Formats: sequence, C-alpha cells, structure tokens
Amino acid sequence: MSNFVDVTRYLYGQPGELSFGLSENDFTFETKLQSRGSNGVDLMAIFAYDVSLARVWQSHENNPGFLLRDSLLFEGVDERQIALALSYAKMYSESEDFQYVAFINSDNIPVIESFPVTDHDVV
Repeated sequence: MSNFVDVTRYLYGQPGELSFGLSENDFTFETKLQSRGSNGVDLMAIFAYDVSLARVWQSHENNPGFLLRDSLLFEGVDERQIALALSYAKMYSESEDFQYVAFINSDNIPVIESFPVTDHDVV
C-alpha cells in the first residue's frame, strides 16, 4: 500500500511495510518499520495505517470526509513523532479537503519549535 509507505517515510525517513492476511478466524495485518520495537513506533504505524485508509476512502464518492482518533494513539509517543504525525495529518487534510480530528491530552501536545501550535486548531 503506497499510502502507508508515504506516511512512514515522512515520519521516519524510511518506508515501512504493511502486509495483510487471513487466518482461520479473522483478518490480520502486520506493519514493519525499521525503527520498530518501542510502543511509540508501533502506535505511529497505526497512525500511518489510519491515514492510508483515509486516503483510500477519499477517492470514493460516499466518503465520511473525516477521521477521528482518540488520545490513546499518542500515549507514550515522543513529542517529535507526535508533531510529525499531526503535521502530516494537517498537510494531507488540507490538500485533500479532509478533516483529521485527534483527541489528545493537553500534556501530549508537542511543545517544540518545529511544531507551532498556533498553526493548528486546538480546542
């Protein structure tokens, strides 16, 4: 899925891999990232998967036009990675007329120079 590759390359500078499968009882998917191993990296793989699906949805006439994500996705993720993820979501959503809504705890909002909070709608 090239969308997944695009997102992971933006986040980590290297493409990630996404594979799908079927087991006897369910549908499975697995992500592989070079930086894998920490909980934060695994959560950013979920972010990349979410955004990849949203990009596919947007190509269909009856799409929701938004993606909501709860705060658990950003728990324990390094603030630089959160900033990159939210910046990617903003860039993508503006270019595709799509809304990405992240419910995030105030103590997880990145406070770093490369992420000017005033550029984002924070409520």
